[in-house]
Formats: sequence, C-alpha cells, structure tokens
Amino acid sequence: MGKLLSFELRKLFKNKSFYIWTFVSVGISLIYLLCSFGMFSIQSASPDLQAVVSPESGMISIIKFFSLSPVTVFMLMFICSFVCNDFDNGILKNIISRGYSRGSIFTAKFIAVMVSTAFMVILNLAAIFAVSTALYNDAGTMYELFIPQIIFLVLGLMAFAGIFFMLCVIFKKGAPAIVISLLALLALPIGLSLIATYLHIDFDFSTLWLGGAVSNLATVGATLQTLIFSAVCIVAYLVVSYIVSVSMVKKMEV
Repeated sequence: MGKLLSFELRKLFKNKSFYIWTFVSVGISLIYLLCSFGMFSIQSASPDLQAVVSPESGMISIIKFFSLSPVTVFMLMFICSFVCNDFDNGILKNIISRGYSRGSIFTAKFIAVMVSTAFMVILNLAAIFAVSTALYNDAGTMYELFIPQIIFLVLGLMAFAGIFFMLCVIFKKGAPAIVISLLALLALPIGLSLIATYLHIDFDFSTLWLGGAVSNLATVGATLQTLIFSAVCIVAYLVVSYIVSVSMVKKMEV
C-alpha cells in the first residue's frame, strides 16, 4: 500500500495539468474577489447608490469562497483526467499484473485525489486571504466556530472530489463522468426542491445534497446546529463515495 501511495503521489505532483488547473482556479477566485472589491469601491464612492456589496475582510472572503468560487469545476476537470487516463493508457493493467489488489490501487488513488483537492483548496484560501486582507486592510476577527467551520468546508470540497472520483470509476471515461458530475452540481438541487414542492412536503430535500450542506455552512457566523448537520452530511458523502468506488472497481474488468 505504501508503494502504491508513493507512486500515485509522485504521479500527481509530476502532472502538469494538476498545476495548470490549480493556478487557473486561484486566478478565477481572485478575479471574483477583485470584482467584488471593485463594486464595493464604486458603491463607497457614490453614497446615493443602493448598497449591494458588503465590506469584507480576509476571513469573510475565505468563507464566501466556498459558496462563490467555481473551484469545484476545476477539481472535476483534473480528477477526471487523472483517474480516467489510467483506464486508457494501460497503467492499471500493468499494476494489477504485479499482484496488487484493485482495492489497494484505488484506495491509493483516492488518497492522492484527496491530497490534490486539499492542495488546490488551501492554495486558493491562502491567496484569497492575503489579497482580501490587503484590499480591505482588514484580516478579520476569528469567531468561536471559525476553525471547525473551515475544516468541514474543506472536507466538503473533498467530498465533492470523492463523488467525482466515484463517477470516474463507474464510467471509466472522462466525458460521461464530467457530464453527470455537472448535472449533479447544477440540476440535482433544483430537482430535489421540485420533488418536495410536487409532493407538498414541508422539507427542502436539497439540504440533504452535499452542495446544500456546503452552502449552508458557508455563511459567516454559522450556528453550531448548522455545523453539526453539515458535518454529518459531508462526512457521509465522503465515506460513501470511497466505499462505492472501491466496491465497484473490485467487480469490473480494467
């Protein structure tokens, strides 16, 4: 297992597309931040304008990152290329022929995907905190639940990575995995809300979707109840995505 993990991590950090998607995601996140600051500056210079954008700080900006940044799309693009390419180029058959179990191979690959996601997200957070603090001249004040909130928000994006990984394992091809993943990101919450409305149920099922859990948690000053509910949902998706991925690969031909 150690050799497999070392192999996957070496492959990850030698992968040029990993760095490309990571730095593109940082660039887009900073563009979002600069646009927000520009609107705030215009608003501040013209008191007659209706307030649309609130002043931020370094800490507020990194909380908002989880609800505004399109980083999940860049995670998806990289994960699909990283996982699906191994089905196409014969690397998996070569590793399996050396006596390694499929469960061990994909466990190591799953961990590498989690490492890549954590690296991408943390680099985004560091850049956003530094630039936002410089722009607004305010690092912000750390409130009681800030640290656990950030930890579970990062785990939330890692759970998205787990879902993308699972879909790549199921479809083996990048195109269908990307399409289904994008549908899950964009259409599934709307579909769940429509089902609740159609059935006249006074409960929004979209809150059970991972995106709903992350969005609810990505608010400044989130309550303990929101933190607990979102944390349970996030961990559940992360664990299920791993279990399904490993179970599927044991039954399929590579």
